[in-house]
Amino acid sequence: MPLTPTYSLPYPAPTDPADVPTDMQKLATAIEAIPPLGFWSLYQAGRIMTSNMTRVTSQASFALQTDGGLFVDAAGTGEHIYFGSAADASLYRSSAGLLATDGALATFGAAGAVTAYGIAANASAQWLWRVRKDGAIYWGDGTNAADVSLSRFAANVLGVDRSLWVGVGNPPGNASLTAAAAGDGWPRVGLYTNSYMWFGPGTAGVDTNLYRAAAGVLKTDSAIATGSYGTTLPTAPVDGQEFTLVDSVSAPKFAWRFRYNASSSSSYKWEFVGGAPVNVIVMATEGKLEQLPLGDLATVGPAFTVPRAGQYEVSWGCRISYAGASGAGYMDMQAGANNPAGSGLGIVAQAPVNMYVYGSQVYAYTGIGAGEQVIAKYSTGSQGGGGFYTYFGLRWLRVIPVRVQ
Repeated sequence: MPLTPTYSLPYPAPTDPADVPTDMQKLATAIEAIPPLGFWSLYQAGRIMTSNMTRVTSQASFALQTDGGLFVDAAGTGEHIYFGSAADASLYRSSAGLLATDGALATFGAAGAVTAYGIAANASAQWLWRVRKDGAIYWGDGTNAADVSLSRFAANVLGVDRSLWVGVGNPPGNASLTAAAAGDGWPRVGLYTNSYMWFGPGTAGVDTNLYRAAAGVLKTDSAIATGSYGTTLPTAPVDGQEFTLVDSVSAPKFAWRFRYNASSSSSYKWEFVGGAPVNVIVMATEGKLEQLPLGDLATVGPAFTVPRAGQYEVSWGCRISYAGASGAGYMDMQAGANNPAGSGLGIVAQAPVNMYVYGSQVYAYTGIGAGEQVIAKYSTGSQGGGGFYTYFGLRWLRVIPVRVQ
């Protein structure tokens, strides 16, 4: 019995046996008239032909093969499906419940928030893990929506939108996180599971550390250098911040360390924590006529200009002597416009003629403005009206901050 050319259907002929229905010819003719619809079709020589003319055949070395590069091996290598004319990609059952490939598996298409790969308990469950087509990787508990992700935050930047724990299974003392630059043979920074951070040059082993020595104590076995040093205090400090204030970075006359106390009720929140006082000395001995009010001597001072508004502890003193008649000498301080001299804090020294007397005083002045002077002033008492002089020598001034603005 002849076959139809397209679908290989039996085609009745006059030579067929008498029991072949002649209406089969009509059926075969009608089927042959239908154009290919893209389904599989029977073909000659044991093949299946598809509408795009791809043939599926049974070969000796494969259970199933197409001339388009698909091979199904059910005997030789454990139910593999091979792809490509060279069979260089495959998909197969590796073990119970496990489908594997010996090559790579890629998903193509427009990037977006849709899932490319994922793991879930079933089709209706939430994802335990999924990779989106925009490259973001998400994790969840399988019951609720994913709650942590890893993604490209910006150019050359990988971001984690929640917390990241590293080294949770690493014994104490081992490196959990390290950083190095291109060409380095050693880490430049290493975070270890015993709370140590180690630092190095990248060309040799680490040599500097920072670690927790005890509860509330951070320590280093090396040295720490900070850039908190300059002629102006920070304009936006935070609580506990420290800074060393100097009058000059190249030739400082003072170097005062301050700590910012945000909880202080004072407007002067930078509190002095270390440094040497400023000492100013006038060696010259100079006289002042009796019964004159507070003022300067021929050599003014000693004096000091404060760098910041605030409270300063001021100490001062001198040597006083009298010629012609005994009397009284006064050395007082003027500490800015708010603290004029003559407030009862001055040195009052009395002594016989041609004898030296030494006096000193200390006081913490508040309200001294930035750029104002702390300066010595002098006055004399009566020496009997004979036009005698009181002499002041070895005059000194010492200033140290308490707290500043």
